[in-house]
Amino acid sequence: MSAQCARCGAPAEQRCAGCSVPFYCGRQCQRADWKQHRPLCQPLTVRQAAGVGRYTVAGRALAAGQLLLRELPLAAGPQLEAEPQCLGCGGLLAASAASCARCRWPVCGDRCADSAAHAAECPVLARDTGDRPAAGTEPCARYDCILPLRVLLLRDQPRLWQKVEQLESHLEQRRDTAIFRDNQRHVVDYLRGRCGVQADEQLLHRICGVLDVNAFSVRPRPGAGRRRGLFARASLLNHACVSNTQLSLDGDTMLVRAAVPIAAGDELTASYVSAMEPTARRQNFLWHGKYFRCQCRRCVDPTELGTHYGSHRCSECGGMMESQQPTDADAPWRCSGCRRTEPADQVRQLNARLLAERQAIPETAVPALEAFLARHAASPLHDTNYHVLAVKQALAQAYGNVSGFQLDELSEGRLVAKEAFCRQLIGLAQTFEPGLCRLRGLLLLQLHHAQVTRAQRRHAAGAPPRQLLAALEAAGQHVEEAVSVLGHEPASTPEGGAMLQLARDTLQGCYELAELVRTSLAR
Repeated sequence: MSAQCARCGAPAEQRCAGCSVPFYCGRQCQRADWKQHRPLCQPLTVRQAAGVGRYTVAGRALAAGQLLLRELPLAAGPQLEAEPQCLGCGGLLAASAASCARCRWPVCGDRCADSAAHAAECPVLARDTGDRPAAGTEPCARYDCILPLRVLLLRDQPRLWQKVEQLESHLEQRRDTAIFRDNQRHVVDYLRGRCGVQADEQLLHRICGVLDVNAFSVRPRPGAGRRRGLFARASLLNHACVSNTQLSLDGDTMLVRAAVPIAAGDELTASYVSAMEPTARRQNFLWHGKYFRCQCRRCVDPTELGTHYGSHRCSECGGMMESQQPTDADAPWRCSGCRRTEPADQVRQLNARLLAERQAIPETAVPALEAFLARHAASPLHDTNYHVLAVKQALAQAYGNVSGFQLDELSEGRLVAKEAFCRQLIGLAQTFEPGLCRLRGLLLLQLHHAQVTRAQRRHAAGAPPRQLLAALEAAGQHVEEAVSVLGHEPASTPEGGAMLQLARDTLQGCYELAELVRTSLAR
């Protein structure tokens, strides 16, 4: 990876060994920059405690938005059951894709076949004399072996292998599970049998466990397949559903920032699961994927921090049905009003039915989304239930961005709804993901569009210019905040690329329109 030297701006590939954040073109620039960089170095400290293992704390006071870690993966490769992809660059493959001349696996061409990413695994895969996976768009379990093989090959690099050995695998908890059996078939048997890999079954299963427990999804670039990477330092951030760091991926590079101000000595946490999932679904993912039950303040609160995000209404009195023990999937649910109870299976069936119903609706199908809200305006759902809010989020994005529902085509009622949905979702994001939150940045931009469009219509209908100016100034503040949030995203991502540029252009347009109104008022 190449970047600019923090001292002179020249192309640089060497990073500070202490924090891995600034790049330098050489030792001379690094030494010259040390006085300035020293107070910022080593923002993270790894500690260990009985019953907890290793964890990460702030080595000093950290400011919101501060870059804490830039890390390349120990290894990266296809997700489980990923689409066929090039073993060199990770790009998706057309049906007519080339094959590596040595191992005969599909690749983009000779350049990818000869790439460093494919070099070590190629002779191993070449031992398989059977059929190779065909290029195409359907998920292919044959690719499940690639990343475990890449991790296994790190045995030839003792410094990196030592980092792998330090990572948790939860191997014993995985035995007799479906994922263990799948790994036996697609990874262990394939590598040991058809590829002649000299490694015992337990080691290969342990590597699969290390990946499932510690790997992060690597956001694919346009035209690339789904991938995941194993990051040694980022994996030491313990989970919390309301975390204090923000993780971003710039290609295969992990970036960790402080999402909020963090005091020296405070533990640094990351969320392994979407904050927009209710407790029951987060717990299910963490238990079956990471082998622990989260006990964070959101998970142990039946109201999910006062939002009632996962609650539904009692069919008898309209009170809130809440889990009596949110971290126990089988705990009964009880009404906060009449104290009536429902078994957990009944609640799961209700949510499964509602999830299937809303997932069947395309996110651009405005009338169908509106019909869902109208259908479920009464019991058992309510205004802050996660099914309702997921549909509101889809509508907040669709209003103004879908053909037939552009901003100038929206009725006043839909504009009001767009603004209300954005405000409600922004408040929810501030509760579940305080500080830097890319969803909040995107919602702030949509909120601006609704505010300005409504203000312009009121002005055209005769409202005084000062009302328009006040609305523009308020909307401008929202876009300024959106630019600030999205400005921390890598330029290679949609949020840090096209959406950030749109936010900047929108902000400039807002400034210019406000200045025109001020000029007219001064005359």
